[in-house]
Amino acid sequence: MRVSTAVISLGLYGSNVLDSVVEAVKCGTPLTTECLSDSDVRFDADYTKDLKGQDPRWINFEGYWKIELVAVDMEGNRLEPNNKYNPNGFGYSPYRYDQFVAFYNHTFLGSRFIASRYYIHKPSPQDFCDQPIEPPYMNVVGDGTCGVNGHAHSSGFYATSSYENDGSM
Repeated sequence: MRVSTAVISLGLYGSNVLDSVVEAVKCGTPLTTECLSDSDVRFDADYTKDLKGQDPRWINFEGYWKIELVAVDMEGNRLEPNNKYNPNGFGYSPYRYDQFVAFYNHTFLGSRFIASRYYIHKPSPQDFCDQPIEPPYMNVVGDGTCGVNGHAHSSGFYATSSYENDGSM
């Protein structure tokens, strides 16, 4: 009953009393502490949500990139094609990892980061193609011909800015 009586009382006095009560609890007044948004951008509603505005280093990361990659193992040796490619599961790749090409498209839209990546592998060398293979393994993906056709695949991901408003994702 006390709660409803208080609500009725506030209703009778009108909105001027309620406005005064709300004003009294605002931050940054003589009776309260400073607003958190004055010293911490995480609480500033007017601070930019744009990743490039939060950290200008993202400007250098944006765009379309052509990259030549070399894949290596834990000892730094170049990865060679492997005839243990199983089309029914995960496993090795029958394609060359030395000097394969990738194209990256990095896009920033406000608080969002979108990456689209495309990888292109050269055909396997003929000496690899001449090795015997046992089913279910294959020396080529799909209907290609070993030593003639390379392989292309893509990947992508999406990220968004963190609540820290510091350019991190």
